[in-house]
Amino acid sequence: MGIRFLIVISTVIGICLLSPLRPVLGLYGYYWFAMMRPDILSWAGPNRYSFLLAGVTLLSNLPAILRRLPLLVLNSILRNLLLFLLVVTISVVVAVDPSLCFERYGQFLRILLMALVIPLIVSTEDRLRWLLVVIAGSLGLLGSKFGLWGLIRGGVAFSEGYGGMLSDNNTMALAFAMAVPLCWFSRLLVPWKLARLGFMALAVCSLAAVAFSHSRGGVLAAGAGLLMIVLSERRKVLAMLMLAGAAAGIAYLVWDTLGSRMSTLKSPEMEASARSRIDLAKAAPKIWKDYPLFGVGFTESNQQRLIFKYVPPQYAAEYAGKVLHNNWLQILVDSGIFAFLIYVWLLFSCIIRTWLAGRRLSRAGAAAEAAIPQMIAVTLGVFAVGSTFLSRTTFDLYYVLLCAAAAWFEIRKTKELAEASPQAALDHAGIPAPVPAPPQGSGIPTSAASTPGRGGRGGLIRLREGAPGR
Repeated sequence: MGIRFLIVISTVIGICLLSPLRPVLGLYGYYWFAMMRPDILSWAGPNRYSFLLAGVTLLSNLPAILRRLPLLVLNSILRNLLLFLLVVTISVVVAVDPSLCFERYGQFLRILLMALVIPLIVSTEDRLRWLLVVIAGSLGLLGSKFGLWGLIRGGVAFSEGYGGMLSDNNTMALAFAMAVPLCWFSRLLVPWKLARLGFMALAVCSLAAVAFSHSRGGVLAAGAGLLMIVLSERRKVLAMLMLAGAAAGIAYLVWDTLGSRMSTLKSPEMEASARSRIDLAKAAPKIWKDYPLFGVGFTESNQQRLIFKYVPPQYAAEYAGKVLHNNWLQILVDSGIFAFLIYVWLLFSCIIRTWLAGRRLSRAGAAAEAAIPQMIAVTLGVFAVGSTFLSRTTFDLYYVLLCAAAAWFEIRKTKELAEASPQAALDHAGIPAPVPAPPQGSGIPTSAASTPGRGGRGGLIRLREGAPGR
């Protein structure tokens, strides 16, 4: 049993013990584990640590979850997520072969459940800020592990994934591309100068990890993220110089291999991998026309089994078992037109709403308050670009960010109500109103006039008038 394994076990146990005392710590711990996957770093092997943390988090936060449960229907983002879940569930039931969907569908349910409780647990801006800092730091540290290793070696090429949800280099590149804006904006969410510098370093190292993955989709997604970061900054020229300089230095280390890989975008038919993606994209509408309403079955398994029928005959054997490498087409084929429309609406409406909200706050001079919606908008924008080049319909960070956006909108609504009516804000947040103190001379003991004890009627000890309390 190595020291890494002992550290992971001790941390998981510590989170489980502290969560009943301070329930929000369970949520932080769960997403630390989900984003960083320290069990993979410690070679722990198959385990149930994530399930344990999820159970402790749900039990510890059960009162808050039950109290704020109506939010699932009242909030438009959460309501659409539940509608998406319903359509996806129908697609599993009516799938070509439902048994092929069960395992991945169960995983998706766990991901969505833990995402949906975020706005039920996180009811203050301070809690949301620290949750996003935990997510950004966990993913940024993981990206920095790969990025620093490549920088130290003068440039490398990662051809395999990390494990868990990051099972291949393309998904890993997308996650690290999303980590860049997460870490960049997190510098505005922490009060310490060293932490701010640290988050900027994590953003640069994660950018390096994207370049070293040699994923064309990941590089394009990271480039879109850098552009959106520059557009969101008030000092655009300074941000552009800093990020462009970092990107140029990283690209220089692997320009020979990365440049030749990116050049295939000019003539994709000449490269086997790019050509296969084009053929698979052409096959997707043909499959959808045969299963237009609810698709062939959620997740890619049914599509992989059927794809050979819809590609050119000379490639039938070669493309058998391949996914579509396009998230939009994958949703359309797997779960049909209704799921596709809800999925697209959720993503782009959330990007637009958070982007506009962040711009308004930034122009008002509230840079720290603007950081959260800007972070969510830019990171989801990176996902929108990156997911065009791979199939990851169950990618957990996407659903986490949607629910974080839902939490932020509810927190802002509560804040605006508080300015107009404090009691209305308490009602909206699901916080019980304070019990008024009993009138003087009513004979009802108050906290200032009585303390719990063993003696006296009703288990209360009456203090003599004028006697000091202990």
